[in-house]
Amino acid sequence: MSVQPYALTISAWLRWDAVSRRLPLDPRSSILEIGCGLGGLSQLLAERFPYAAVETDAVAAAAAGERVRPYGGTVLHGDLSALEPSFHADVVCAFEVIEHIEDDRAALAEWASRVTPGGRLILTTPSHPERFGRWDSRVGHWRRYDAQAIIERLESVGLTDVEAQCYGGPVSFALDTVRQQVPKLYPHRDLGNHHEATMKSGQLLQPRGALAGRLMHLGSYPAVALARAFPGRGAGLIAVGRRPN
Repeated sequence: MSVQPYALTISAWLRWDAVSRRLPLDPRSSILEIGCGLGGLSQLLAERFPYAAVETDAVAAAAAGERVRPYGGTVLHGDLSALEPSFHADVVCAFEVIEHIEDDRAALAEWASRVTPGGRLILTTPSHPERFGRWDSRVGHWRRYDAQAIIERLESVGLTDVEAQCYGGPVSFALDTVRQQVPKLYPHRDLGNHHEATMKSGQLLQPRGALAGRLMHLGSYPAVALARAFPGRGAGLIAVGRRPN
C-alpha cells in the first residue's frame, strides 16, 4: 500500500508544530484523535504512535483511513460510541473540534474519560473571541476561546496541570483575516445548517493534489519560523490537561 503525500494547509502545519512539541517522547504511547477530518494531522500522528480516530463524516473518515492505514492506524466512522467502552488512550486529541460543539463541557468530560490515567488531553481551537466573524459563523463555530476560558473548562472536567497558549505567530493572524473575507466573496454559498456546516468545514480550503500539498509544506517553513520567534502569540490556541492517576 502506497504512502500518500502530506496534504496540510499552512495553518495545519503551524498547528502541527505546536502539537508535536507537546506529544509524549515514548513512541509506544497510544493516540486517539476525535474528529480527524481528512486525516492531514492523522498521518503525522500515525507515523509516530499507535493511532486510532473517530470521525462522524463518512467521506472524511474514508479519506483519513487511507492515510493512516499504511502505518497500522484505524479510523472509525462515528463518534466515541463507535469505540469499545473500555477503550482508552495515553493521548486523546481534538484539533479544531470543540468550537463546533454547543455543549462543550459535556464533550470535554466525555473526551477526558477516554484518557488513560496519567495521560493527557490535547486540543486546539481558534483563539481571541473578539475575532469571531463571518467565517466562524459560516463553518459552524459556536464560539472562540481565550486561554483562561479553556483552562477553566478543562479543570471543570477533572483535568490537572492544565496549560493553554496561543500559537501560530503573525502568519496565523494574516490567514485568519483572509478566511474571514471568504464569505464576502461567496455570499450565496450555503453550507447548510449548523451540523452540515460542521461536517463540511474540515474539507474547505484544503490543498488538492500532491503538488498543492508540497507547496503548502514549503510555504510552512517561514511561517513556523516566525511562530517560534513569537511564542504565545497567534490566532490559534492549544491547551493540554492531564488526567490524574
